[in-house]
Amino acid sequence: MGRTFNAMVSALVGLTVAACTSSPPAAIRSPSSARTSVAASAPAPPTPSPPPSNFASAVPMTSYPRLPIPAGTPRCHTSQLEVSFRSDGAAAGRIAYTFEWRNQSKNPCWVYGFVGFQTIAPNGRALAQTIKWTTELSFGRSDPPSRILLPSDTAALGSGQGTGHAFFNVVTNDVLCDTSQNPVALLEIWPPDETAALRIAAQTAAGAPFIFCTDIELNPLQVQETPRLD
Repeated sequence: MGRTFNAMVSALVGLTVAACTSSPPAAIRSPSSARTSVAASAPAPPTPSPPPSNFASAVPMTSYPRLPIPAGTPRCHTSQLEVSFRSDGAAAGRIAYTFEWRNQSKNPCWVYGFVGFQTIAPNGRALAQTIKWTTELSFGRSDPPSRILLPSDTAALGSGQGTGHAFFNVVTNDVLCDTSQNPVALLEIWPPDETAALRIAAQTAAGAPFIFCTDIELNPLQVQETPRLD
C-alpha cells in the first residue's frame, strides 16, 4: 500500500502489559550483520530505492545525555521495564517506527544491545518475519551497541523527556506485499538477553498500525529517539 511522506509523530501507547513467558526468537543474540528467519517465508523481495534526502529535514531530533553507570549497577530484567510504541514516519515505501524503554522499578539498571521482536497475528500466532539487526537503517545510522543506564524515577513514557530512557527503531516495507493479508495485532518485545517478553498493542496512541512485508530492520538500543541522518 502506498503512503505519503510524513513526519515522525511522538505518541504514547497507553498499554504496557505484564511480561509474558514465551521464549524469544532464537537469534536474539545474533550479531548485527546476521539475518534470521523466525518462520518460513517466501524469498526476500528486492530492496526498494532509499528514502529521499530531504527526509532528514523533517525528522525532529532531541538530544539526550548519556548517563554514567555507577559501579555495581546490574543489568535490567524484563520485570523492571516497560515499553511503548511511540511513533511512525514514512518515505519511499519504507516506514520507520520508534519504541521507548523505561525502568519502572525502584532500582537503577542498564541495558545493552538488540531487543528480540516478534509480530503476532489477531489469532495469536507468530507471523513469518525476517529480522536484520543492524546499525545501518534505511532511515539513518545508529551508534554501535553500548551500555545505557536506566535510572529509577524517570519521566513517563511519551512525555518528551527521554533522559534516562532507551530507544530503538524498526524499519519495514509496505509496498512489496498486500499488508492487509498479514495484519499485526500485538508485538512481543524481549529486552536484550532476557527470556520473558513484554506484549503491547501493534499501534501508536494516534492509531497508526504496525505494518510490514516480511523484512524488518532493527537497530540496537540508543539514548536518542532517532538514528543520525548524516
